[in-house]
Amino acid sequence: MIAVTGCTLFGAYRTAASVRDAAVLIHSTIGCSWGTMAFHIPSRLQDVRQASSVLYEEDVIFGGARSLRQALAHSNEQYENSPVIFVITGCVAEIMADDVERIIATVATAKKIVLFKAAGFKGNMAAGMLHAMKTLIDTMTAKPVQQTAVNLIGILADDFKADADLAEIRRLLGKEVEINAVFPYDNYAAVSNVPAAALNIVFPGFEAIGDYLAEKFGTPQVVVDYPYGLEGSRRFAAAVAAALSLRLGSHIGSQERRATENLQAAYDYIRQLYALPVAVGGDTCRARALQIFLRQELGMQVLAAGNDSEEQPADFAQQVVESNAVILFGSSFDRKLAERHGLALIRYTYPVFDSISISNRGYAGFNGAVNLVEELINAVMAMEYRRKGLYDLQAELE
Repeated sequence: MIAVTGCTLFGAYRTAASVRDAAVLIHSTIGCSWGTMAFHIPSRLQDVRQASSVLYEEDVIFGGARSLRQALAHSNEQYENSPVIFVITGCVAEIMADDVERIIATVATAKKIVLFKAAGFKGNMAAGMLHAMKTLIDTMTAKPVQQTAVNLIGILADDFKADADLAEIRRLLGKEVEINAVFPYDNYAAVSNVPAAALNIVFPGFEAIGDYLAEKFGTPQVVVDYPYGLEGSRRFAAAVAAALSLRLGSHIGSQERRATENLQAAYDYIRQLYALPVAVGGDTCRARALQIFLRQELGMQVLAAGNDSEEQPADFAQQVVESNAVILFGSSFDRKLAERHGLALIRYTYPVFDSISISNRGYAGFNGAVNLVEELINAVMAMEYRRKGLYDLQAELE
């Protein structure tokens, strides 16, 4: 399933809600607010800083200025510890042509108010997400550069295992490299300090943000695959070290050795994964990196592959059916596909709303490789026996 074909507002909301201490006000109908609440399921349900102007028919006739002012006043009072309010306009507000900038200017508050114009008809979710990130960049000012500080570009609050993966990425970077900000998944002060980094580490799918920061502040960037697997983790650390003119830290070798020792205990299981047919769908940020890990490090056959740069998810579903894959790596949207065709489903990519992740068992980094292999082996052991997908290769050739 290709998740980012959702509307622009949902993409802008993903960016806005990822800023850890921000309040989000959706200037639209209640449906937009209700729908976006689902983004919080895999993360912190106890920390939802969200409001809505709840536009009704009378607002469509007389304008939504009164409703927006009231919602801003309530948000300012309700979320007193939030330093910023993000106002996201939906389809109805923009069709009415409310002068939202003027309305915001009349609101008395010490908080910063940032407007994201994100009517759903303007594009898809990916477009809304990148537009909101660029809007945030436009509010930033140049800062003195910290020579070993980096930004991580492309991790969001509702990414599955985001916190656990970030902990592993920090271990990969070691003490020599300081993470200045995770953009947009950080507090507002850190997000505002993005220009202070000496390097932007950009994950696939967010190259436009790296380019925009380079244009605005001259910050160099390195585009790296998500660090899945032992080799993938080493490549990630080496690319960052080279970009900062640093030597690869000794911590990399020790982390890799510990992970290898753990994996050796499951060697008899791991070697059974060789040539196993699998399918991988997901966001651009992660799907390619996972495919490389499965192919190059585990020797598996990735016979169906899809990512969110493709507009038609039906093609990927057809690939999965025709591939005889026995395991599907994807999101909660792939659950019905997996159940219909008897596939084991391993959730690793956005959106995941039928599982939670509250532990430190991420999939990134050296420890993440161990966790991912463990998840994979357990999925194989628990699934129903399938001769056609696993062993009956002769039948496919005939």
